[in-house]
Amino acid sequence: MADDTTTQPQPPQPNPDLQGLERLVGTWNIAGGAQGQVACQWMEGGFFLLQHVELEQSGQQTKGIEIIGHQRPFGAAPSQDITSRFYDSLGNTLD
Repeated sequence: MADDTTTQPQPPQPNPDLQGLERLVGTWNIAGGAQGQVACQWMEGGFFLLQHVELEQSGQQTKGIEIIGHQRPFGAAPSQDITSRFYDSLGNTLD
């Protein structure tokens, strides 16, 4: 007799070590060498933390976005380390 139950593949789950980033979620005012605001929120799915940056330093306005999480090329396993990549309105990137 055939079994009519089919096993649905479970969607991937975020690595539990990302939970340590939860304390960054929110909007933060920056003062000191640079002035401005940083806002952090989880991307849908919980795999990546997004940081939106608006800063002024020495009269230079900079806006940017940082993406924090585990790298996972399509079809590959996630990296062991949490990584970060920042892109700014001046064309710079920072890993």
